[in-house]
Amino acid sequence: MAAVLTPRGWVTRHDPGLVAFRKALRVTVAACVGFFVCQYVIGLSTLATYAVFGTIAFGVLSEALARAPADRALRASRAALLEQVGLSQAADFERKAQP
Repeated sequence: MAAVLTPRGWVTRHDPGLVAFRKALRVTVAACVGFFVCQYVIGLSTLATYAVFGTIAFGVLSEALARAPADRALRASRAALLEQVGLSQAADFERKAQP
């Protein structure tokens, strides 16, 4: 008979250091904070939606950049995303950064 794994056992078997789990947790918390601030503090539901999906996109793009730091196209994409959200100084830094 096959051994039955608990959910924690399954996760630790597939992600021994829980690295992916921690990254996913950080993106989830950031997306939730962005959503609730925009929805309930500022009162703009459209901005709340953009906050959630922007956070997820930025998290995925950052993960791809961490895997290939020398990829100029990824750096340009991240700089463009930073520029769109009004972080022009960070975008300039990202364009000038040398891997």
